[in-house]
Amino acid sequence: MPSANPTVKLDHINAQSLLGHFDDIGMLIIERDLDILCISETWLHQDIPNAFINIPNFNIYRCDAGRGGGVCLYVRDTYKTNEISTTIAKSADVEDIWVNVQCNMLPSFIVGAIYRHPHGSSESFHYLEKGFREMSLKKKSLFILGDLNDDLNKPNSKLTKIINKNKFQQLVNKPTRITENTSPLIDVIITNKAEIVLHTDVIPCHVADHELITVTLDIKKSKRPTVTKTFRKLSNYDSQSLCQIIITKESSLLKILQTDNVDKQIDVFTEVINDNVNAIALFVTKIIKRPPAPWITDDIKRAITDRNDMHNALENNRLDTTLQAHYKQRKRNVKSLIQEAKTDYFRNRLTNCKKDSAKTWKILKTFVPNKNNHKDNLNTKISANKFNEFFAKIGHSTYEQTNASISKQNTVSIRPSANSFRPQPVQIETVLEKIVADQLTTFLETHDLLSITQHGFRSKLSTETALLQITNNIYENIDNNPQNCLLVQYADDSQFLHSDSVNNLDTLILKTQETLSQVKGYFDSNGLKINPDKTQCIFIDPPKSANKYVVDLLGCVTCITVPCPAISSSFDGFWKGTRGNTCQRGNPTRWQGLGPPGPRCPRALVPRRLPTLTLLRATSPVTP
Repeated sequence: MPSANPTVKLDHINAQSLLGHFDDIGMLIIERDLDILCISETWLHQDIPNAFINIPNFNIYRCDAGRGGGVCLYVRDTYKTNEISTTIAKSADVEDIWVNVQCNMLPSFIVGAIYRHPHGSSESFHYLEKGFREMSLKKKSLFILGDLNDDLNKPNSKLTKIINKNKFQQLVNKPTRITENTSPLIDVIITNKAEIVLHTDVIPCHVADHELITVTLDIKKSKRPTVTKTFRKLSNYDSQSLCQIIITKESSLLKILQTDNVDKQIDVFTEVINDNVNAIALFVTKIIKRPPAPWITDDIKRAITDRNDMHNALENNRLDTTLQAHYKQRKRNVKSLIQEAKTDYFRNRLTNCKKDSAKTWKILKTFVPNKNNHKDNLNTKISANKFNEFFAKIGHSTYEQTNASISKQNTVSIRPSANSFRPQPVQIETVLEKIVADQLTTFLETHDLLSITQHGFRSKLSTETALLQITNNIYENIDNNPQNCLLVQYADDSQFLHSDSVNNLDTLILKTQETLSQVKGYFDSNGLKINPDKTQCIFIDPPKSANKYVVDLLGCVTCITVPCPAISSSFDGFWKGTRGNTCQRGNPTRWQGLGPPGPRCPRALVPRRLPTLTLLRATSPVTP
């Protein structure tokens, strides 16, 4: 049975056939008193049962790949273990197995056995990186042992880049496969918790032509770091006593009159006050054994005592499943009581100081992580200089890289100046807008608050899908009821504008007729027609013009010329104001002026030279 603070010994070998060296591997486990053994190149098939490779007092986990591959893990049965499944798709060039290991009530850790084939593709490294990242997110100590067939002694090792990217450490520093011509380091021990490693080594092994690699771990509960607090001891402090002491040292305060420098006067005053305060309120430094928890009530303390008593009883009787269930339930109850009490405590404190922002922030800082605890020990001046140097050179370096790329491609292009490149700051408003938009969209989509006919700026519901849906509905209706199907679609308003002098009215009318002819021809060829009831044609004359022209354009529009009131008039055919003239088919049409009500706008508001304008506004229904 493992001790309270056990040391765990892990080894890895490349067996090159587990069945062929099974007796040697069994002797190796006994001689080295191993707790966990990782094996690469097991060469096992799925039709080989565990009974053929069973080692007493050990559990086996395996991932088979036939001859030339496969991995397995032997873990001593005194440890609590369970296999961990990954969410990433398996790679044909990699076999891996992940097991969570726990000894007694100590922190659990993850052991991974991996074998990468010698001629594995670059995709195998992507698989390794994803696997490393997924396991590291479980926030546990991680130990990866295996033969990854990538020489870490080479400067361009891809595995080294993956290890550094994930902030792992590789513990093996000797060659692991020594031949006459080469001595690569391809068997590795990778971890994210090097501080619990007691010993690592590379040992010659007679099982195969790879060396045996070993690591010894010190598994124990991490202790909470010592917390010290320095504060004034105010038990002897009294404001009256402080005033008496300051009065007795009046001569010290008179030093203020010996100088006219305000800064020195303040320094003298501060020094006198601090010396006197320190005399009656000394600074005391104490070690805080446990963080203050004022929300812990007597009921919670009794619940914690009952939970601890049940845990001690469970230590003496591990096989009592009923006691285990009661302990787990009591443990959950204590956790729930503490969370509720803590929430109520801070809620009440925040409610009592709702109108005092200073006290509110002081309370918030007690449970919000302090950013100063996570600052790196860097020289701020040096860091600032590095940033400035980087951003000062980024434009020139980008310019040089662009020129080099263009020269290699032998293309002709306009090369920008180096001064054209500069770092673009990210606006916080843009980031917040994106975050709010994403949250709002997610909320609307989750609660089905948007109609299924709402297309555009939605996942799988764009304007293209809207057009496809409408077209599909039209075709379905035509196919289902071709005899009684009447399809009508309305197009947007179209506007045509011509300008010329009053003397060239005939030419202006001719241009308008030609435009209408072209539009009518386009409409006819596309199954469209002009709606005469919604088509207007207006001639706009200078204010003094009293001429009125009645013109028949294509037999569908009768137009009357009206005086132009002002530049700000609306040219959409709907003229609004207080006075007006008959404009179209006898319908009174109002026009808008800038002056007071009257037959025309004041002369001062009308340009002296205003050409005659012709405006055509047409709304056309589509007919099949």
